[in-house]
Amino acid sequence: KNNGKKIAQVATRLNLDVDLKITATERIHAFFTPIQKNNQFTRFEFGVGDGNGKFNGEFDPEPQTLFLEGDFGSLYSGISGQEATFDLPFTVGLFPLFLQNGIWANDAILGGAVSFPAKNSAAFGLANFDTTFFAAVNDVDNVGIIGADAGDNNNANLYGVTAFVDAFDGYVETGYGLIQGRDDQNGLLTHFLTGAYTGRYYNTFSNSTRVFANFGEDPEGESDGVAFISENSLITGLPSTL
Repeated sequence: KNNGKKIAQVATRLNLDVDLKITATERIHAFFTPIQKNNQFTRFEFGVGDGNGKFNGEFDPEPQTLFLEGDFGSLYSGISGQEATFDLPFTVGLFPLFLQNGIWANDAILGGAVSFPAKNSAAFGLANFDTTFFAAVNDVDNVGIIGADAGDNNNANLYGVTAFVDAFDGYVETGYGLIQGRDDQNGLLTHFLTGAYTGRYYNTFSNSTRVFANFGEDPEGESDGVAFISENSLITGLPSTL
């Protein structure tokens, strides 16, 4: 019931995960939501004000993700016949980028990424860290800087690097990104920085403190800002129920 108007509806969605496993480490993955468009679902509304039912079809046959992922180390072993001494996972295509718990990045971009996993540094006392480089040439979304229209995400390139480090008795996540405008967004050049530390305290609660900053040149106006976020979670001996 909304402002005196009663609405009842039945809505449905369909998620299709598709995997083509080429080898033990290489695959093509795709994800479809054919009866959903953005956040609108195919639905039938009844009990509306005029008493007539209404069908709303929301269709989108395009893939939400479609990418190839694999490992250059395994490919090298297969091609050369020699055991590789390195792991170098990669992806290319329309792939999801999820960083800083989805706050800094949570979207599918058209481009590629490569990771240097499970590294360590005795000089800096780092037992484990991962580094990922990524780039995109399309499907780059940023409502505040690029715009919210459907065609806006075709006017910018994205370049960045992110790192995950076990350090300081906790977990550090940091990253740098650059959005470079082109075509209708020519002249746009915005830098993004982020850093976070997550730790547990007295076996009672965990805290993640995150900082986000951006600065640069925006022909439409200001593109500078800083944000701090602190996330907290209680810890108990019964994590499944409390």
